Amino acid sequence: MTTRDMLLGKFERRFVTFTVDGLQLRARNLNEGEKAQFEAGSVTEEGKVNLAAIQSQRRRLIQLCLVDDDGQQLLNHKGDLEALKQLDAAVTTQIFEACRKHCGFDVEDPAKKNSSPADAGDSLID
Repeated sequence: MTTRDMLLGKFERRFVTFTVDGLQLRARNLNEGEKAQFEAGSVTEEGKVNLAAIQSQRRRLIQLCLVDDDGQQLLNHKGDLEALKQLDAAVTTQIFEACRKHCGFDVEDPAKKNSSPADAGDSLID
């Protein structure tokens, strides 16, 4: 049986290398705290949708995940998040998809799999 120490000692940085449009890129995984913080950015403290965060979420995940050969964030300069807006969307989509999968965002939620679609009147947005 797994012990507490075995479970809590399980985290290690994982890296994946992939190529997009002739660029060899390296991405790191996120720990649970980093992933939760990333996800929480889409909602304000008042429980409202944070539109700016949703509009930048793909770029934010790219920024969080891409690293250099030493495992340090590649896009850590002021303005890098904004600069990503200017890249070809086909390129950023491929980078985002690689990061998303590597961080476990592509795992289907069993609750969603077994639930019925929401009625048109059901909305989380005021």
